[in-house]
Amino acid sequence: MKETEIEKGAGEKRAFLEPFFTNLDGDVYALTSELPDPIKAMLVARQSRAQDRDARDLFLKEFVTLDEAEAGRRAKNIIDGFGDDSVREDASAYVMVQNASILATTLGITHPLLTRIEASTRYIDWGKKVNGRYLYKELGFGEDVEAKLVYEGAMELCFGAYQLLWQPVWDYVVASNPQEVGMSEAAYLAAVRGRVCDNLKGLLPLGALTNFGLHGDFRALSELIMNLRAEGNAEMRKMGDDMAVELAKVNPEFVAVVDNKHGLAWTEYKREREAYLAGNSRLKAMPKEGNKKPGVDLLKVSTRQFLYTAAKAFLNSQNPNADKGELNRRAEGMVASGEMEKMLRTLGEMRTNRRHELPDFLRSVVLKIRFRQISFGSLKDLFRHRRILWRTQPDFSGQNGYHIPKDIAALGGEVATKYATVQKMMAETVAWMRGRAGEEKARYLLTQGMLTTFDVDCDLVEGYWISELRSIASGFEEYRWFAQELWRAMERKMPALTVLGSFTNMNEYPLGRIKEAVRQDLAGR
Repeated sequence: MKETEIEKGAGEKRAFLEPFFTNLDGDVYALTSELPDPIKAMLVARQSRAQDRDARDLFLKEFVTLDEAEAGRRAKNIIDGFGDDSVREDASAYVMVQNASILATTLGITHPLLTRIEASTRYIDWGKKVNGRYLYKELGFGEDVEAKLVYEGAMELCFGAYQLLWQPVWDYVVASNPQEVGMSEAAYLAAVRGRVCDNLKGLLPLGALTNFGLHGDFRALSELIMNLRAEGNAEMRKMGDDMAVELAKVNPEFVAVVDNKHGLAWTEYKREREAYLAGNSRLKAMPKEGNKKPGVDLLKVSTRQFLYTAAKAFLNSQNPNADKGELNRRAEGMVASGEMEKMLRTLGEMRTNRRHELPDFLRSVVLKIRFRQISFGSLKDLFRHRRILWRTQPDFSGQNGYHIPKDIAALGGEVATKYATVQKMMAETVAWMRGRAGEEKARYLLTQGMLTTFDVDCDLVEGYWISELRSIASGFEEYRWFAQELWRAMERKMPALTVLGSFTNMNEYPLGRIKEAVRQDLAGR
């Protein structure tokens, strides 16, 4: 191998490089935070076309002398010249968004390769006013003053009820769950607060304002922007436009795809595609299935199908070029002899906690799941699972009833009456607004407590993760129940699954967040 730039001027050049790389001699090294992200991305991309040169040497030879303008030109040349979107995956950015509605955040920010942390409806008291007003999305109604007044009145109703019921619900939770001897007051009050927030979050409208931080590579961010721009919702389109503007300030070359001919064509294609599908005449006056009780259904699955698919996937994972006929015969044999079930039992015994993920070949087992009559609040949490394929849109009618938290039901009296009255009035207002101002504006008036039904696809490993993660003690009571129901549905439809074990938490807790609150209290001391 030829002499490198580092070797040519060892001492001086090594000293220069040290802040940018974690080591200068090893075959494995990291790029430090001292290097700007665009340079990191260009180095990774450039190295892919220079087998005999490492990034440290390339940095000295090709990138050290670049000023900002030249770096931009170089980045554009690499991106365009390589003709590969994967170059954009080597640079990432953070985007902060505030004053976005829960509706737009839940439905719009769904890219599987982006991470998101959002303001919590489980830890924050949303009943407080800021600068004299509740925090909800303001919508334009033009000259329709009545629609504007109805919308604002409905929002005030929801937030006002949240604020009004806070104290009686707090008092009930405290009375029902007295502080244990030896428990710190800070941890206890944090757990109480979490339960009160959970009880009341169903009153919050989807038009409530939230904030979130978003992180991902520029390819995923560019795809998100193009998708947002294709949405029928004006808020989501503006969010996409604003992201494009701000990310261009960070790295214009890496986000430029959203405004080139291909990006604009994609956005227009998706907009036209979705409008065409939504306008299909066969969707008109489609009768709806009668309201059913909440639950979880597994569609088109059986124990034998599960075992055979798992056996076939296992054999194929170890023998990718195996004769398909022989592979099928051996899979049948593993099922018939009980060998497959024995293998799964052994794998289950190896797991000692929910973080011990099942092997990847089990991702070939696809679960088709129907969540019946689940609240929008719990739906919002499920949307955070990035390995889920959403096969249907939620039902936005607002006519499917609402979830009543156990504490609200137990309290009864004026509290339960107020909670129910608000939900019923909001359902009526949603229907009125839909007829008066259209579907888009009506959706902002849906509450997080209203129920919907939707179908998803996910692999078996993700199904396990959902049932085990969402059933932890600190989870919201409703989605804990749905996580438990998912496991029960898997047990019913695929009994052989039980040999894999499960860490789905089937217990009930009066103050589920107390352990978490104690940990946080101890960490803060």
